[in-house]
Amino acid sequence: MNNVIQGRLLGIAGKMGAGKSTVGKILEETGLWERTRFAQDLKAITFGILRRAGYSETIAHEIVDGSLKQVNCPSLGTSGRRFMQLIGSEFVRGFGCPNFWVNSSMLRAGKKRLQGKNIFFDDLRFRDTENVRIHQEKGLALYIQRDNISFDNSSSLREIKLIEEISATPINRHFRNNFVDICTDVFVNYWEGVARDVGLSVEEYISGVISIEGQTWEKFLSYYRDVFLKMFLDSVMDVVVPQASVSGHISENLYSEKDADFVIRNNGDMAELRRSVIDCLAFQDISVLEEHLAQQK
Repeated sequence: MNNVIQGRLLGIAGKMGAGKSTVGKILEETGLWERTRFAQDLKAITFGILRRAGYSETIAHEIVDGSLKQVNCPSLGTSGRRFMQLIGSEFVRGFGCPNFWVNSSMLRAGKKRLQGKNIFFDDLRFRDTENVRIHQEKGLALYIQRDNISFDNSSSLREIKLIEEISATPINRHFRNNFVDICTDVFVNYWEGVARDVGLSVEEYISGVISIEGQTWEKFLSYYRDVFLKMFLDSVMDVVVPQASVSGHISENLYSEKDADFVIRNNGDMAELRRSVIDCLAFQDISVLEEHLAQQK
């Protein structure tokens, strides 16, 4: 008889500006939940490449996960968002494993849940992949609905200064001339670290994520280095002028409240949002406890 209750799993969805990150912070403040993201691997690899391209930690963070996602980076030859879209879709689809990033995220989340940890994803966007996997693993989906979301498309003073910093940074010729080798080095170091953190070799980890007979870490790495990166060099990398833009991710239009198990209306103040989140968690606690007790009979 197993008396350990497996950690809970929650996916948080909603349009840009609805309050997904705020809800995530409320969960973390309870001390009972740990945050992860479906795009965690993708963002970490891109961040590492940007740092090797010569961008400061602040700039690289804003390009990957802040206000400068759509700003074109001369040394990279495109925007951070465009690069992440290419490696996030074309690369893994071309290799034959379109669900690679979801599989990787869920593998790590699953190991933590077996230790009793509660895991939430605050970037649930795709109903046919991420949402399906959340429910296959007996998790729940929470949709944050906020009316009248508006954005100020004018660049803030801080953003303007950061764009000026990117513009003033000379193109890193060493990075451009050694693009494939540098990006491969970042890729290898990242996956070796991820595998080590869960007690596996990189070969074991990647093979488990791919789950396709005959496809190995060596073939995965070779496709990344010899096909994807060279394709990127040949067809994408051009010197561009930095510019800013604010908009929601196109995938955020693909997931709606009817796809979720719970909906929170975030149209009040922080206290009201906090109460709604706690009420949602309480309902889930009861469901998990009932299921666990039923298994003990």
